[in-house]
Amino acid sequence: MAAWNAATWMAGAVYGLLVSAVLVRSIGWEGFGIWATIASVRSFLVFLDGGLAIGVARDAALAGAGDGAAGARLRASYRIYALLALIAVLVSGLGAGLVGMLFGLSGDVLASTSLVTRLVGLEAAIALAAGVLPAILRGRQRFDALGIITICQTLLGLAILPFMLERWGLVGAAAAALVARLVVTSLGFLWMRRAGLLHFEEGETKSETLPMAGLLRFATPLWIAAIGAQLGLMTDVPIVAGFYGEADSGAFAVGARLPAAGAALLFAILASSFPRLVTATAAKRRSMGSALLCMGCILAGAGFGYIALHAETLLDLIFRDAPLLAVQVLWIYSLAWCCNAPAHVLSSMAIALGRHRVIAKVVLVEAISNLALSLALAFWVSAQGPALATLITLFVSNILILPPLLRRRLEMSWSSLIRPVAFGLFFGAVASLSAAGFASLVTDESTSKAILALLLTLAFAGAFLDLTSRGSSSLRRIILITYRRGWPVLRRQARQVASERTRLQALRNSKKTTSPSDSQALVTVRIATYNRGPLVAERAIASALRQSHENLEILVVGDCCDAATADAVLAVKDPRVRFVNLPERGKYPENPMHRWMVAGAAPMNHALEIMRGDWIAPLDDDDEFSEDHVEVLLAACQERNLEFAYGVAEMEADDGSWSSCGAWPLAHGHIVHGAVLYSARLRNFLHDPDCWRVDEPGDWNLWRRFQRAGIPMGFVDKVVARHYRERREVKERAPFWLGDGGQNSNELLLPEQQEELRPAATSHSSAT
Repeated sequence: MAAWNAATWMAGAVYGLLVSAVLVRSIGWEGFGIWATIASVRSFLVFLDGGLAIGVARDAALAGAGDGAAGARLRASYRIYALLALIAVLVSGLGAGLVGMLFGLSGDVLASTSLVTRLVGLEAAIALAAGVLPAILRGRQRFDALGIITICQTLLGLAILPFMLERWGLVGAAAAALVARLVVTSLGFLWMRRAGLLHFEEGETKSETLPMAGLLRFATPLWIAAIGAQLGLMTDVPIVAGFYGEADSGAFAVGARLPAAGAALLFAILASSFPRLVTATAAKRRSMGSALLCMGCILAGAGFGYIALHAETLLDLIFRDAPLLAVQVLWIYSLAWCCNAPAHVLSSMAIALGRHRVIAKVVLVEAISNLALSLALAFWVSAQGPALATLITLFVSNILILPPLLRRRLEMSWSSLIRPVAFGLFFGAVASLSAAGFASLVTDESTSKAILALLLTLAFAGAFLDLTSRGSSSLRRIILITYRRGWPVLRRQARQVASERTRLQALRNSKKTTSPSDSQALVTVRIATYNRGPLVAERAIASALRQSHENLEILVVGDCCDAATADAVLAVKDPRVRFVNLPERGKYPENPMHRWMVAGAAPMNHALEIMRGDWIAPLDDDDEFSEDHVEVLLAACQERNLEFAYGVAEMEADDGSWSSCGAWPLAHGHIVHGAVLYSARLRNFLHDPDCWRVDEPGDWNLWRRFQRAGIPMGFVDKVVARHYRERREVKERAPFWLGDGGQNSNELLLPEQQEELRPAATSHSSAT
């Protein structure tokens, strides 16, 4: 999703850059200054739907989850978009001559400028009228369709631009954008209607005013914020035009264009998480927010750092002989957008929660202050004044004021706010500076240096993102495996997998196995335990005895457990229950986390040696089966000719709430130890006591070897087990850059990271 959303925004940014480059090379800096001023007015008009688009995307996400009232608000938004389009037409028509008056134009040039303004306003009106379409696509997480539509519009606009520009000048450039927008928007609307993306269920109320009121109540603060942001940013070019003329306004616009394109790409990547923020639980929203803060700041530091370090080269490459003013403005805006990154993430979280009214107030004050300061600095200092004003106001509002206000509304700790931002910006700056340094050592040619630095910046930033924001970091695992001397373990396991694949295939071919149709097959319920007292008997063994499939061997193996546990198991008077207590406990690592990953391997492996069943149903000593656990999974194996099957488990969280865990395909964090059943022919696959060296819990390491050996596997979408909260001696801690003083630290990770660490993905509660 992030890739498609990034492609969407990248297409728009590339279009703007290429159009600017073509215009500068064709009509010079003075002509481009006129175009840039008109484009600023156009941006102001289009951003009238800024708050509405976010609200529509939010309602589309809710409507997709079955919220009928959200669907009613979506239908009400059509009329608002139509009204905004009408406003755009009227404003562009009434103000068509203002740009010419600003530059003191007359005659044919004034008439041409007025026509360009009207055409640009008409294109903005079409964009506003159809603004509901991309908003719905974002809310429905159809970023692929949105990306394709935007790319098609970009390609069409660029294809017809040279012809129309050569024939009619600036008027042709405006007409090319209008034609591309009209054609692609019409086709996109027809496709969405045919695909059913514009249909939503009716809300509970039939009143037409209530949906509109709810939509406006949510969107109005965002409208104010969007208009304020445009007032603060998009007035910079006209201010420079008024004080310093067309050439300087064109150079200013060019300098602001590249950082703005980078910001659009950054926000597009982050925006792909917005639908999930809307529907996420409070804990997941906070965890996503901290990780998004770190990710956004890494990308901001790396991207804007690269743009600033290679400003002159990039501008000359795109626009040919860019003035010094453009370079200076680019530096300033790069710093300004870095200041904006943390506030953008926090604002998205607040909007997802509907707690965003304070944003409008802050942005409105910021915009008025920025406008006043821009006028003052432009008059008293230089043409760079408006850019400096933007940097100052964004730093004050988006670093010093807005984050503390939003932190309280989002119920985030100071640590979970400051540390991701600080480390993210640090890692991003290191990525861009290191890349520039390495590139300088390799070549002195400016273009080659910029290209090499870009590749290195992407590589370094990708490495930092992998080590921080990703739940399953590949680099981290490689480092840990090397540090723990795990490569010999992986090679040994690979040899075993290859050997077992050959043996099992020969066994299947010989058909010397239990018949898949044997519904009365003996199933061994394997329970490893360590000092659980009566719990193992009252919960685990009791649930095994309640099975609808009665041909069971309930094999309980103690890891040299205490007398209380042994007495509790032996007190169960059922001939199907066998108890073996190992004379000494297994040899486990001293490190608590490493020990947790492999604890219980000794009794589980011993059970495989002495078991009698044709199938194995593993169960933790503090968990329980559903009454049809064995029946359901055994039937799935027999009917589908599987050797390994798993289902859904209910899982208890730290706060006492329950959720479901279990999904296809087999993946870490999507399977629970007690929701599994597999064939006894796989008994040669033991729980590896050294799997901690490869940074994998014992059960997942076992299942991964099953998977690599080509074992026929399947999933049953039915609850077959219940996994209780573990009471163990080790608690996962968030990385140092996302830490929260050790309290609730696992809530500061992305949902994928929580799944990597959640107890339900392990089998070791019995041994800790």
